[in-house]
Amino acid sequence: MLLTAVIVAGLVHASLLAAARRALRGRRPYLLSILNGTKNLTRFGLLLLAIAIALPTAPLDRETRTRWRSACC
Repeated sequence: MLLTAVIVAGLVHASLLAAARRALRGRRPYLLSILNGTKNLTRFGLLLLAIAIALPTAPLDRETRTRWRSACC
């Protein structure tokens, strides 16, 4: 389930990045350079968001859940 979330986040990021590049090509070179410069940061943010959404619904055993809760809270 977590792997699926990571893959979907990567595909969504690639799709949005391609659409933004297509929309900005030739017209706004400054915005395109900002987009290119922040692509890794936005990918990481989207990945964290996908994991934060998928982790509470992941089927984890009781011991793993207990360790996760004691480590983060």
